[in-house]
Amino acid sequence: MENWKKLSGYGRDYEVSDCGNVRYVDFDGTITNVKQTKLNNGYKKVNLRVKKGVFTTGLVHRLVGECFLEKEGFEADDIIASLTCQAQEKKFKVVIVTSDKDMSQLLSGENVTIFNPVKNELLTEDEFNREMGFGPQLMVDYLALVGDSSDNIPGAQGIGKVGATKLIKEFHSVEKMLANLDKINPKTAQLLKESENDILLSKELATLHKGHLDFQLEDLKINPVDQEGLNNLFRTLEFKSLIKEN
Repeated sequence: MENWKKLSGYGRDYEVSDCGNVRYVDFDGTITNVKQTKLNNGYKKVNLRVKKGVFTTGLVHRLVGECFLEKEGFEADDIIASLTCQAQEKKFKVVIVTSDKDMSQLLSGENVTIFNPVKNELLTEDEFNREMGFGPQLMVDYLALVGDSSDNIPGAQGIGKVGATKLIKEFHSVEKMLANLDKINPKTAQLLKESENDILLSKELATLHKGHLDFQLEDLKINPVDQEGLNNLFRTLEFKSLIKEN
């Protein structure tokens, strides 16, 4: 876990995951996806400098033998969701290394857990239930109300964490909540009604999408370090202290 904490310094648009004896790193795809389009490019804006850093970081991961995954139109979160599903089908135990809140929806018993490198904590489904008061599958509905500024998910205006938790525990989905505004405090109901479009959009943005990926778990095993390739890269970047000569 210590090495993964160091990796987290590279930037927020990638995730590291561990499935049994394999480990992989994945980044947001390079093509604008549906989520980005729906928020008029406000969702996860990334400038050219960051993209160049992502490319260099990906090359480093490949040279040290770690599998680097990127797919056009897919976000890192969606790739993790897809591969987590594949891993579960093969009875792998998965540890997802991330501090992103929306990844909590993937928690599943002891088979899928999340290591937060910022807090240095391992989160299980049971611990999530105790902390939040509802199951991981409702995390998207919770985020639809409170939003997530790190992902430019707007949420509902005027609804805080306590109020959102109460609503989720009572109605179990934002759709059911919006259909029963007459059963909610009038002031809160008005806020929800005014934010209805943002709430539904936020849920869509927070929902992880699982799709077919041209990757096999067997391809994700750690390979030997390409020291010559690393040395060439470090010379190009003028990282002379990192060069290891035979």
